[in-house]
Amino acid sequence: MAKKTGRVVLDLRWILVSITVLYAIGYLALSATPGNNPYAHPLGWWGWFDQGQYLKAANALIQHDLSPDKHFYPPLYPATGALFLKWSSGHPYFLLNLFCLLWFAFVFIRVTDRYISRLGGVLVFFCTSIFNLRIFENYLIPWTTTLGVALLATGILGLTWLQDVLDKKS
Repeated sequence: MAKKTGRVVLDLRWILVSITVLYAIGYLALSATPGNNPYAHPLGWWGWFDQGQYLKAANALIQHDLSPDKHFYPPLYPATGALFLKWSSGHPYFLLNLFCLLWFAFVFIRVTDRYISRLGGVLVFFCTSIFNLRIFENYLIPWTTTLGVALLATGILGLTWLQDVLDKKS
């Protein structure tokens, strides 16, 4: 029974569900996210330079406004946030950052499965990326690094798959 429970707990789907729950709790608990501390951050992310620029660019992209004064940063991260503006104008990066975190976790665990046990890989991931609040905040608060990590993880997974193909040929 304990072995079966261990397999379920270490099943990648349950790990990703656990990360999703921790992400939602962290997002709601972090005072820096919009609406969580209106006294300290009355404008939410609009009052922060980076996040305000992402939101300004995302809103401009929705209106097909490409004027330079509305686009301080490269457009990829604001464009992905613009996809969610209609559903959540105050939190357009919530789902995007969650997806980026889940994708990174998936790739991290899949790659570490090649070298150490699943339990070891999950522990390393949780200790370095979830339980380390400084790193976890980078997923909770909109930063371009969130999307950057997901894109890098995609490249790493692609290289891992390429190595698997090359190993099968030899």
